[in-house]
Formats: sequence, structure tokens, C-alpha cells
Amino acid sequence: MQEWLFASAVQMAAALQRKTISSRELVSLHLEHISAANPAINAIITLAAERALEEAQVTDAQIAQGRNSGPLMGVPVTIKDSFDTEGIVSTYGMAARADFVPNRDATVVARLRKAGAIVLGKTNTSELTVHQAAHTDPPLHGRTNNPHDLARSPSGSSGGAAAAVAAGCAALDIGSDTGGSIRDPAHVCGVVGIKPSAGLVPRTGHCVSYGLGALDMLTQIGPMARYVEDVALALPVVSGPDGNDPDAASVYLRSIEEVELAGLRVAYYTDSGVHLVSDDATKAVKIAAAALQDAKAVLCQDFPACLSDASKLFDALVSADGGLWKRELARRAIRGGTAGSQNLMPQLSAPAPDSTVTAFGKRIGAFKAGLADFMEKYDALLGPVSPQAARLHTDTPQGFSFWNELSAHNLSGFPAVTVPAARTSKGLPVGVQIVSAVGRDHVALAVAKAIQTRLNCTFKPQIVDFR
Repeated sequence: MQEWLFASAVQMAAALQRKTISSRELVSLHLEHISAANPAINAIITLAAERALEEAQVTDAQIAQGRNSGPLMGVPVTIKDSFDTEGIVSTYGMAARADFVPNRDATVVARLRKAGAIVLGKTNTSELTVHQAAHTDPPLHGRTNNPHDLARSPSGSSGGAAAAVAAGCAALDIGSDTGGSIRDPAHVCGVVGIKPSAGLVPRTGHCVSYGLGALDMLTQIGPMARYVEDVALALPVVSGPDGNDPDAASVYLRSIEEVELAGLRVAYYTDSGVHLVSDDATKAVKIAAAALQDAKAVLCQDFPACLSDASKLFDALVSADGGLWKRELARRAIRGGTAGSQNLMPQLSAPAPDSTVTAFGKRIGAFKAGLADFMEKYDALLGPVSPQAARLHTDTPQGFSFWNELSAHNLSGFPAVTVPAARTSKGLPVGVQIVSAVGRDHVALAVAKAIQTRLNCTFKPQIVDFR
């Protein structure tokens, strides 16, 4: 039975329909595993065990009657605690919301549940996803550890989601990504994550949603799983307008099976010159590039010149209002009150003058145009995720330049997928990032699947037997 903990969601769903295993057995197995594994990693901070078992029993009855509620019917999932979940405490990592129970699900959660997924609980996130030094360590719930090495960080802010999925506690999770918060945790925990095309997945019911002005389109919502096929399965489930998020206007309908790898034009690079890249990250890109050549893709060593500006532009954008946007997030989260973490109520600085903001907007436009021009020549761009594998909890904090390759595509709006490609000498996972043009999420996912399939990179943590 233990093998089901590391099966794909696709395999689980098929086995449930064949009655090879029941949903109640599958949910019970995961709950038992969580009780053994979670104390070491602190990835899951709220369980909904009783409700999950009840829903599993209903699911089994429906399957016995030949009914099918959707592609995730009976599959156990977890949800990042930055999303509202009806009937389950949703803290956003804030002490002021420690007992808050929403009366409705976030749009993505509602869609997963409608597709048959069973929510086991919530995964840890930094306060309002505003992470310090890329860790998942909110004062309310404490630190999440990387399941590959407990002394190391799972990054943030979807660190709990990535750690839970990597450790076999759930088949998939839903993360959010404002500057790399899906992709970097996926990279250091050895799982797959996608920041979809801007406007593909509604942010309704997420702590960072819409109405933040210039920052609105930075945050995107996407699935995280151990397998590319599971991310591809979940993405169409959660995509499409919901009538609330004004920027959610697209629907994901394309299949990765449509993409022919032979002849696909892929640019690759190991270093954009912004931050020193480790030998491990360089090796991972080269290994992934070789795998794509084996799949008959056409590889060219190249990258957009404008990429080196990304972290400077991102830094300027998130600081342009002097920190007011963080206060607005906290105000919304606690329903207009004044209580909140000092981490999210910083000393305000002077906002940039209007003339500076206008000039800055032109620089962002030029940056996006440069990336779009580059992608006219290629179907996908392969490169590093961030410069290193999982960092120690005690490592010195890094500046924005460390996440240059990540924040670039929060600015561009392009879909970007992280997939495991190698291990370090210490056994830590190292991912690579695949980027494609807006609306071509299926191309990025197809390239990621080719890499995962050829390299057989599905990493079970070496310390996963926490018993």
C-alpha cells in the first residue's frame, strides 16, 4: 500500500475508477503518513481528517454507482494556507486569523473539489506570502523543513506545499507565485510547479488577489505535484474566468500531447550574469538540454539580453508605493482591523514620484517587449531556477538578484514551469525552469515532461521514512 503515497494523481484517479483501491483507503493511508512524517517537516499546519474521510466514503459510493465527478475524483490533495477553504481554518500565516474559518472556498479550491479532489488540510506559508529570506517560517506556525534535509529550507512562500507533496503527504497542492513562490520551492524540494500565463487562473479567495494597482499581475496561481502529468491534469480544472477576478480571462484547453518535441526550437542558458550560478545548477541545465536534444528538439545556446534587468525592475516595482501594498494586504486579511504582524506593517518609506513611476512603467514595457521579441525566435527557453539548491535555514539572506530568473516572468506574464533535473553530491534536488510565450503553457509543460521522462527525475526524499 505504501507505494500509493508516491503514485501520480493520474494513477490514483485511474486506480480508483478501476476499484483497485478505494478512496477511503487512499485518504486513510495519506492521513497515517502525515501523522508520521509531518512532525519532522511541519508542512501541514491544519488537518481536515474527519471531513476528508467522510468525503472519501461518499466518493466510494458514487464510484460503485458508476458516477464520475471529475478527473480528480477521490484524489487526496492539500491546499496552501494562503487560500480560503470553506469550513477549514484559513490563517494566511497570521496570528490575527488563527481561528478564522471562511464560509466559502477560493475559486481554485472550489474547482478542485468539484472535480472530485479531497482536501486533507492546509500547508504552511509565510505571512500573507510575503516571505523573508525565502523561507516558510511564520510566527504563527513555525518553520517548515525541507524533506530532503531538515536543516535546509523548502524556500517560500509555497514551502509547505512543496514539502508536503515531496514527502508523499498529498498528490498535489495549489501554490501562489508573486516572485517565484511556486517555482523556487518546487526546485529545492524536487517537485514540479507552474506559474501559469498571467490571467489564466482566478485569484479570488487568495490573500494576494486583485486591486493592488501596478502589482496586480505579478501574482499567479498554479498547481504543484510530483509529476508533470499531474500539473497538466490540474491546470485546466482551475483555469478560466470566475466572474470576480477582472484579470482572469483565459481558459486552458490545450493538451501537452499536441506538442511535437522533434523540431521544437529551444533556447537554453546557464547564467544570465546577474548572480553567480552554482556548478550544480549549471549541470542541471546542461543535463536537461541534452535530454531535449535526445528528443530531437533544436537547441541553441541563447538568452534575452533584457533578462539581466529583471530583478532591478521587480525591486523597484514592489517598493514604488513605499510599502503601502503590504499594509493593504494585512488590512484586507483582518477585515479592516489594525492588528497584524510587524513584518507586514513596516516603517513606510516615501513613495516614488509620479514622474519616476511613469518612467518605470516604460522600462517594464520595454522589458516585456524584449522578452516577447526573443520568444518569437523560440518555442521555449530553458534555464536555471535560482542559483543554488536548498539553502540552510541559517544561510545569509539573499537580495532580489538571487531570484532574477524567477521574478522575470512575474513581470513578463509568461508561463514558467520548474521540473527536477539533477541531484547535488549531497542528494539535494536541482530543478530547471522552462518558459514559453503567453498562452503556450502546454508547450512549457510538454518540454518539462520530456525532461522528467528522459531523466527519470522523480525524487523520493532520502529521509522520507520518518517512522
